[in-house]
Amino acid sequence: MATDKRVIPGCFDEMMEVDTYKAEHRLGGQPSVGRGYPLNPVLREDFINTPNNHREPLEVEDWWGLPYIQSTTWEQAEGQRRRVQMEHRAFGGGVIGELSHEEVEAQIDAHRVSFFEQNPGGTKYTVHCLDGGAWDRPTLWGVFPTLDEAIDCCDLGPAWRRAKLKAPV
Repeated sequence: MATDKRVIPGCFDEMMEVDTYKAEHRLGGQPSVGRGYPLNPVLREDFINTPNNHREPLEVEDWWGLPYIQSTTWEQAEGQRRRVQMEHRAFGGGVIGELSHEEVEAQIDAHRVSFFEQNPGGTKYTVHCLDGGAWDRPTLWGVFPTLDEAIDCCDLGPAWRRAKLKAPV
C-alpha cells in the first residue's frame, strides 16, 4: 500500500511526518506570471516546514531558486484568523492566544484597516523562494500590494539582498 507521508528528522531530534512530493506539486500545469513565476502554486502541505536537506530530490530540482507568488485576499486573511481562534478554543481554556469573541472581532477590525492601508486593492502578494536563506523553509522575499511589484521582486530578488550587495566592504 502506497503512503502519502514519510518520516524525517525534525529540528529537536524528534521524528516528524511530512507529505510526499507528487505530480500535482510539479511546475508543469501550475499557473505562472512574469517570466514563469508560479502564482498560487499547489504545494505540499508541509512544503513550508520541511528542512531543505530532507526534501525529496525532485522537489529540490523543481523549486530550488525559483521564486513563487502567493496572493491573499482580505477574506482569506480574515478566515485564517478566525480558524486559528477556533483551533485555540477547541483546545479548551488557557491556550496562549485564545481570545474572547469581542477581542477577536476588535482584532479583526484593526487588522482589516491595516490590511487595506497596506493593500488598497484588497489583495496582498507574498513572494517566497526555496533558496537556502532559511534551513527549514522557503525564504520570505517580500510582501507587496500589487502583482506587478511582486513580479519585480521575482525578477530582481528581494530588496534586502540587493541592499546587502550594494553595501560597502
